Amino acid sequence: MSEVQKKGTLKDHEITKIQRFIKEHYLEMYQAWREDSENGFYQGK
Repeated sequence: MSEVQKKGTLKDHEITKIQRFIKEHYLEMYQAWREDSENGFYQGK
């Protein structure tokens, strides 16, 4: 499960929607980040 570090002005139901989206689409997001990165997915310097 994803964890929101700084809630800011988001309401609990909005955070729940974001968490649900991440859970359902994390593989697609990973693939997109991997394609955009010069180092595969992520490598710190």
